[in-house]
Amino acid sequence: MFGKKKELEAAIEELKAKLSEQEALNARLEQAIEEYKRKEGAIANALTRAQSDAGKVIDEANAEGARIINKANEDKAAAHAEAESIIAAAQEEADKIKQQAEEYSRQSALKAEAFMQNYRESASKLNKALQRAAETAAAQAEHFRACIKDSNLDNEIEMAGEYIPEGDAGINADELPESYENPAELMRSIYKIENRQTTPAEEAKEAEVKAEEAKEEHIEHADRGPTAMLKEEAADIEAEEQPMMTVNEIVGMRSAETSEEREARAAEDRIDDALNAIIDDVLQDS
Repeated sequence: MFGKKKELEAAIEELKAKLSEQEALNARLEQAIEEYKRKEGAIANALTRAQSDAGKVIDEANAEGARIINKANEDKAAAHAEAESIIAAAQEEADKIKQQAEEYSRQSALKAEAFMQNYRESASKLNKALQRAAETAAAQAEHFRACIKDSNLDNEIEMAGEYIPEGDAGINADELPESYENPAELMRSIYKIENRQTTPAEEAKEAEVKAEEAKEEHIEHADRGPTAMLKEEAADIEAEEQPMMTVNEIVGMRSAETSEEREARAAEDRIDDALNAIIDDVLQDS
């Protein structure tokens, strides 16, 4: 009995020792569990913060993307509006330039038409004046040719000198002009040498020539356009022609001419007359 009790007490002591070990193990396990719980909480908190931060980053990225898109749309709209404004201004400027060009073209056409009308009128007046001057010159030349035809001017001058009144020293050849502007002046010199007076018809013809010359000069001063151009062309042609011969030169040539030379000169005169007629026709047609 006593021995059984000791065994039981020993078993109890052993069980108490195991219980103490078990309690110590439980305490360690509980401590480990608490540590695990703490770490789990930290991990959970870290995951929660990470998720929150990721959400913020995503939201910020979305907001930045939206801001960039809105800014791009605004810039696009502003650029489009500016382009439309520039196009409208360019179109307005182009329309203005076109209107100015059309107006300038119209004014230029009107000025050109007025100039051509003035040119035609002035050319017609000048052609008529030239025609009258040519007819007058031809008539005076024909009259002069009739006066000196088949005559010896040396004898006529000597005969005219016999009828010079006493006290009149006569005409010195050096006093005569070297050249003449028109046949009328040449005829006056011849009449002066012969001590003759011009007839009323010749004086009237000369007055008409002077009136025509004064009229042409007035036209030239009144209009320096087409008339001046035609007069300058006529002056150029006139400058190329030989100057009108003096009475002394004509007398010397007439006395020294042979019959062949007279015929050659007459042929040249006919050619000149034909050319003058052609020029007159061209001027009249223009």
